[in-house]
Amino acid sequence: MQAFLEIRDIQTLSHLRPSDWIAVDRKGDLYKVEGYFSKFLFRVMNFVTCGHWLRRTSERIHYVCHTLLQNMITHEIPLDSQHQDYQIHQPALKALRNGLKILHPRFVRGEDVQMIRELASCPEITEGWLAIDADHPPTFLQEGVSGSYKIHNRMGKTIGIFKPAEQEAGTHDNPKLYGDMYRTEFQAGGIEPGTAYLRERLAYKLDHNHFSGVPYTRIATFSIEGRLWTGSFQIWVQEAQQAIDYTPLFRFIKRDTATRISVDSVHKIALLDLRLLNRDRHAGNILVNPSYQMIPIDHGFTLPSSAAALRFEAWMEFPQSKKPFSPQFRDYILSLNPNEDMVTITQKAPEIPRAALRRFHAATRLLQIGAEQGLSPLAIGERMLGYQHQGLGSEIFDQKVQILKNKVRAFVRGKKTSTTHYSPPSPPPSRFEIILGSQMDETRDLIPDDMLRDFLNFVPKKL
Repeated sequence: MQAFLEIRDIQTLSHLRPSDWIAVDRKGDLYKVEGYFSKFLFRVMNFVTCGHWLRRTSERIHYVCHTLLQNMITHEIPLDSQHQDYQIHQPALKALRNGLKILHPRFVRGEDVQMIRELASCPEITEGWLAIDADHPPTFLQEGVSGSYKIHNRMGKTIGIFKPAEQEAGTHDNPKLYGDMYRTEFQAGGIEPGTAYLRERLAYKLDHNHFSGVPYTRIATFSIEGRLWTGSFQIWVQEAQQAIDYTPLFRFIKRDTATRISVDSVHKIALLDLRLLNRDRHAGNILVNPSYQMIPIDHGFTLPSSAAALRFEAWMEFPQSKKPFSPQFRDYILSLNPNEDMVTITQKAPEIPRAALRRFHAATRLLQIGAEQGLSPLAIGERMLGYQHQGLGSEIFDQKVQILKNKVRAFVRGKKTSTTHYSPPSPPPSRFEIILGSQMDETRDLIPDDMLRDFLNFVPKKL
């Protein structure tokens, strides 16, 4: 690999700067065009020859990128960013990405161009295809209501989660008995079946500066049992487990785990959910790494066109959510630009309806105004829900704990528990949807800040 990377063309691309110009010499090798006169001469010659020099340069860059692609996919080290020897691919990836930046699409056509772009943006997707060819097909996951699969590398190690659009809850091909009969139910909840994969990608794009830690997510296509499926692909988080064992609900089993989660870690999840109006934030959709940092996953039920059923209890259970945002968090929240984010959503996913964009804008401004007023994530969330979160100390919490204790004791004794499963009543529609959502649907406009400030003056009560 080292000898291959020392080829002149690859070295030229590896050390390319944004302001550098690239051309092809008489021998067909790439070189940097340096100096004002040389750049002027290149422009003149390219104009006189009707773009011949530019064509030759693009064809040469394409050839070098193709060579890099072939070398990387045949190398024994997998294209997995979490592999211990992955650094060996970094110089080649740098050259590949630099080459793509200056590759002129008008002069380059080929089936491998898309493969080159995919390899440069997310090597794990290319590795997943190589693993499928090497007899490591995707593994079906039983969890959740939508079809989801583990994607492996050529060594059989999991590198990502793939969720096909056509296997989402409410779609015809859903493999978990949540098919067409549930379509109307999910539509009523503000999520059109078949668009959750777009929301997974948008959650990553809207997590500016990777502040909340959403794992890298993009749209990908994989072959499953001989059929091509398109959906969301999210990088696998190594050495992390679901947060269910870290919530205060389970502290009677692991008494000190909930206190190890930092305030900032809880607040990062909270501000993301409040912005995106998450309808499915439970403890199974949060991971905790060995450093006790919380990582948000599963964002297919965000950006709804109806925010009647919001779900924040995973982070509301933590007492850390009662503390106000720190100055660092307030600065980040106030730096968010919901208008620019709406443009991003429209460009990346035009399928997201206008009603969802209006609610997203109102939620972001509500979060910003609440942070300015010194409100905690819990206080903002309760005002959006319209009632106090019934967590620690509530009758519901006590019943949940008692039932779980009985089940654990019965399991230890080898007996089946006869305890009736507690199912709390469904909460009423969120106050956010009743007041703000209805207003937006009537006027088809954005909510003014004065109305949002009045909204936050509400004092929530217990159900």
